[in-house]
Amino acid sequence: MSSFSFPTNLSTEEIQQCLADLQIYLDINQLTKPTYEGVRPYFEQAVIALAGISREELMQPKFSALSVFEFPELHDESIPTTNFFRHLTRLMLICGVKDFNLNDVFKPDPARLRRNLCALINFAKFRDEK
Repeated sequence: MSSFSFPTNLSTEEIQQCLADLQIYLDINQLTKPTYEGVRPYFEQAVIALAGISREELMQPKFSALSVFEFPELHDESIPTTNFFRHLTRLMLICGVKDFNLNDVFKPDPARLRRNLCALINFAKFRDEK
């Protein structure tokens, strides 16, 4: 029995169709052999679609944060990545995934990826019903 408040047993076809409804086009090979390069775009698109944040906002560092660094140019990539992960983690918590972590993006596991995508789909469907 699942301890999650959302269905985790969606078929590959259901996952693919529901994500396509969100304008997220899934390569089904990523469900069985996920990679960082493959899954990060899905999560970025989910944050944009479900959290109402533009891609520019997601990738733009907060200039006030840059001022604390002696050499801010060294953080051109890390700050947008941290910002993205912060928004994604918040979204996943709202979706009911309390144990979402960096490995879910950087070293994705097929079972956890499927579960996380099911959570996002459930949230999107719930949001659309309201």
